Amino acid sequence: MYYEYYKNIGDLNLSLAYLEDFVELKDQIDEDLRAEQIIETQARFDTEKKETEIQEMDVEITNLQQEKEIQDLKIANDRLLKIFLGISVILVLVIAYVIYKRYLLRSRLNAVLKEKNIELEELNRTKNKFFSIISHDLSNYAALLESLSGMIERKHQLMDARKLSESLKTLSITAIGNKELIKNLLEWAIAQSRKIKLYPEQHKALLFVENIVNSLNQIANSKGIVLKIDIGNNINFYADKNTIETVLRNLISNAIKFSSDNSTILIKAKPEIDTTMFSIKDYGIGMSKEDLEKLFRTDVDPKSIGDNINKGTGFGLILCKEFVEMNNGEIYVESELGEGTEFIFKLPVNA
Repeated sequence: MYYEYYKNIGDLNLSLAYLEDFVELKDQIDEDLRAEQIIETQARFDTEKKETEIQEMDVEITNLQQEKEIQDLKIANDRLLKIFLGISVILVLVIAYVIYKRYLLRSRLNAVLKEKNIELEELNRTKNKFFSIISHDLSNYAALLESLSGMIERKHQLMDARKLSESLKTLSITAIGNKELIKNLLEWAIAQSRKIKLYPEQHKALLFVENIVNSLNQIANSKGIVLKIDIGNNINFYADKNTIETVLRNLISNAIKFSSDNSTILIKAKPEIDTTMFSIKDYGIGMSKEDLEKLFRTDVDPKSIGDNINKGTGFGLILCKEFVEMNNGEIYVESELGEGTEFIFKLPVNA
């Protein structure tokens, strides 16, 4: 504008000066515009670059997240696999342990069953032998009774009083022995069937023994044997009445049977700490060590001790042992050949 003005008025210097200023200003403006364009372009480039970088970072983050998810999933799968394998191993071990324990149990049961079968077979053999002995003994008693009664019936008119008395005495002893054997056999059968019932109670030892002795005095007197009681008034014991009566009756009867005529049998009882000890001592022929080992057993035939009439099977002693043990007691015997025999059993004082 100033350039045109001064050019029209002919002032070329000013006109040129303004033209140069204009050109310089225009160049400056153009340069500024270009700089702005460059800055704007650079800014746009930078923005696009940052956006691209952001997008790339988003993609990378997404990829990393996906990789992490995959890795987490893999770790979870590995963990589940390990847990499954662990549980499987535990289950296998448990199953193996159960199978092994069942195998051991079955083996143990088979062993026990085999042992029980052997014991049962042995018991059956023992019982067969035992009943064979009992049958033989009963047969002997029956044969002897038949023989004696027949002889007395046929010859009683020819016998003097002494001979007849001896025969009747022998007949009576044989009948009593047969009765005792049958009674013991019945009581033993009841005990074996587990149907016997115990009614334990407190007893006075002296009164208890006196009742048994009174019932056996007639038999003892027939051999001139004295039954001597040595028991204090204040001695008690706790047991079933019927079974212990059987024990005492058997032991005293045996003592009478195997004692010499005109001898003494001593029956004692004395208190101990928690038990009362009973003792039946005779002064008969006694027993050897070998004979002692045969007592209280059903698997052997005890050696007969005494005269030919008083042969025994040891059956009464077997019954005594069972009855004493049923009353929480113990029984044993001490004897020497030629010195007599002492049967000892102990019973609790209180329940």
